[in-house]
Parts: sequence; C-alpha cells; structure tokens
Amino acid sequence: MRMQKLPKLVHHKTGQGRVRLGGKDFYCGKFGTAEAEIKYLDLVRLHLAGQLPQPVSKTTTKPTEDAPPASPAAGPPRSVETLAARYMVDHVAVHYRHPTGEPTTEAAGVRMALQWLTRCPEGKLPPDQFGPKALKAVRAAMVNSGRLSRKTINQHCGRLKRMFRWASSEELVGVNVYSALQTVAGLSRGRTEAPDHPPRQPVDWATISKSLPFLSAPLQAVVLVQWHCGARGGELLQARPCDIDQTGEIWRYTVPRHKGSWRGKNRVILLGREAQAVLAPLLRTKRPEEFIFSPRDSRDQAGVRECYDSNTYVRQVARAAQRAGVAHWSPHQLRHAYASRIRKIAGIEQTRILLGHSSAVTSELYARIDEESVMEIVSANG
Repeated sequence: MRMQKLPKLVHHKTGQGRVRLGGKDFYCGKFGTAEAEIKYLDLVRLHLAGQLPQPVSKTTTKPTEDAPPASPAAGPPRSVETLAARYMVDHVAVHYRHPTGEPTTEAAGVRMALQWLTRCPEGKLPPDQFGPKALKAVRAAMVNSGRLSRKTINQHCGRLKRMFRWASSEELVGVNVYSALQTVAGLSRGRTEAPDHPPRQPVDWATISKSLPFLSAPLQAVVLVQWHCGARGGELLQARPCDIDQTGEIWRYTVPRHKGSWRGKNRVILLGREAQAVLAPLLRTKRPEEFIFSPRDSRDQAGVRECYDSNTYVRQVARAAQRAGVAHWSPHQLRHAYASRIRKIAGIEQTRILLGHSSAVTSELYARIDEESVMEIVSANG
C-alpha cells in the first residue's frame, strides 16, 4: 500500500510557517520555532485522519509582542511527535548545517524519518513509552509503504535512535529508552520484504551522448566535466571562477562546501585538458563570484535561482534519458565510470585521492577490479 507524500512546512513572506492541506493554507506560527513544528505535525496528523479544522487567517494567527503565545516546548514533551519537533528546532537546525547557515542533506533526511512518526500511531505515545516494539512498528510501516529501500529504512531507524540519544542527553527521556532502542538490529539483506537497489553501474559514453541534446547547455557542461574529473555532482554545481586555480598545467578546483567540510577537510578536484576545454569558454563569461553553471544561462525568466541544486540535476538527467529513449541513469554513475577508467591504469591509492575518499575500501566499491585484467593470469596458472 502506497503512503501519500506529506506536504512541507514552508517559510511564508509574513514570517510564519505555512502548510497547504486539502487545497487550503494553514499558518502555524513563526517559522523555525518549536511551536510551528508542533502545530505542523498536529495539522498533518488531522489531515491524514480526515479531521482538518477550518483554516484561520494568517493575520489573526500572527503572534504579537503584546500577547506572545505560550510555548508548548516548555517542560517535558507530551508525545514523541512533540519531542520530534523540539529535536528539529533545538538540534537538527543547529547541528546539521553548513558554515554558511544552509541546512545539510542530512537535515532533510532527519525530517523525512521523523515524518513517519506522524503517519504512525506510535508517534502519539509518551516518549518514555516508545520502546523497541514501537520502533519496529514504525519500521514496518516504512516497509509496507513499498517506497523505501532496505538501506533507507535502516538509515531512518538510525535517525530515530539518534533523536532519543539527544533526548537522553537533554534529560527529556530516561537513558533506558535509548538503550532499549539500541537492541533493534537493522534489516538484513534477503530477510525482509524491503527491496535492495541493484549495485550502481558505470554509465557508458553512448548513453550519455544520446542524452546530452535533451539537457540545457549549463547541465550539458556539468555532465561533460563530471565525466572527465569524477567529481560529485553537488561539488561541481557550486563552482565559481574564484574557486579554480588556473595557473598550472592541471587546474585545481577547491570545493567551497562538500561532505567532509564539517570535519575540517579540504577537497581539491584536479581538472585536466578535457575538463578545461569545457570550462574555458564558460569562465570567460563569468565574474569571479558567479556560479559557472547557472539556470539563468538557459532561461530569461526573472527569479530563477543562481545555481542548480543536486535534486534538479538528477531529475533533469533522468528526464533527458527518458526523452532520448535510453536506459535510466543518474549523475552519480558518471563518477563510477570515471573511477572504473582510472582504476584500470592506476593503483587503488591514486584512485582514492582522485575521488576524494578517506578509505581505499570505499574507492573499490566505485571501481571494481576489471576481470579482463586478470584473465591472462588465471589462464597462465591453470
């Protein structure tokens, strides 16, 4: 049975959080506060139960300085949903963000995991009563939805456990609650109805070349550069001329924001002749602080964002593959293709450095040893 997608709480121009349910707008109070998150969760639960109240005008719900609303976040949380709202505001919004203040992708992952508590009756339990059986019930709902893979379900369950670890550290629940949840093991491959995605394979050049005409000019350039350097899509989308050192034979692109930034690590991508040939004409038209790959270079509409995000990139590539009549592929498969090519001519340590991995084990997952390279050895030695 398919679970319906929950609408998001968005930041309205009045400063309030707004959610659209049943074709009507509901305002939840000041955006980014625990009160707004709690009201949002309550409204979504009522919507799923078919008990939505009539929306109240945003002008009458806007908080005033004379009569500030009472904070439901004060004191111990009354339900797991309330705890989830406090967790989002007090921890996730602070911890899972880049130095620039933008939320990381993990923040979105945490929100998706916590939304399952709203879908399930276990979300209404008092936090101290949320034990292993309750967690397994929420996990079962994820499995039965048919929407999530086994890996994603295990990730979501880990996020729920971490919420209770935080709650224990804040003395909002007893430590025994988190300890009990730790006894719930992850779903094992082949022993659950949750599907496993097949291993991601490198995409071949023929498939790419057929898809390129159906992409905008900026995204065509992103695909070509990614093919030639093996960077992650999100690393390239934020590139600016000021981030690229063009003084040497090999250009050095220092990624402003990447998955290891929070650890204090630097990420430098080396750009050879082929990647430089794609980038050079674009760099001549850009100011140092402008994004190299911008939607504004393919549209004349006002209000278009200055740069693409990773989700848009993935969607556009999937749409281009469909229009080209080729097999579905994702930008991350370009990284796998690059890793496979490099692994044939270089050692695993060099591959690790080029891909920006901390461990050579991870690099081997991207670039499995080609069987053809060892065929002669097997043949010669029986």
